[in-house]
Amino acid sequence: MAGFNDGYSLEAASDGREFMAPDINGVPSVKMTIRHAQSDAFRCAMAHEKAYIGTYLAGVEDPIERQRIVQESVIRAASYLVSAWELDEECTQPNVLALLKQRPYLAKWIDEQAARSADFFKPASAD
Repeated sequence: MAGFNDGYSLEAASDGREFMAPDINGVPSVKMTIRHAQSDAFRCAMAHEKAYIGTYLAGVEDPIERQRIVQESVIRAASYLVSAWELDEECTQPNVLALLKQRPYLAKWIDEQAARSADFFKPASAD
């Protein structure tokens, strides 16, 4: 009989998994540890960003400015998905954010990896 936690753990989501992040041409170039979208850090970041957007956008009428604010919020949240990397700079949230602002394609790639549950959680073995 399967239990409600079989194959999933918040610890695995929060610890993350190693992936090879691509360069602009799609060539794997740097190892990164990425948390799952259900990790504590990312869920807290998303809750904060949703509240921020809900409050901040209320006073913004220009659609281009609204879109810019939303995009920045998405990148800020994605920066909490990376917990380690093999770059010269220390892997801190501000440094990850700076990297994702310079290379927005990475934010999309990281988001895609973080949503792939099969890479994070293994089904319980049949006994």
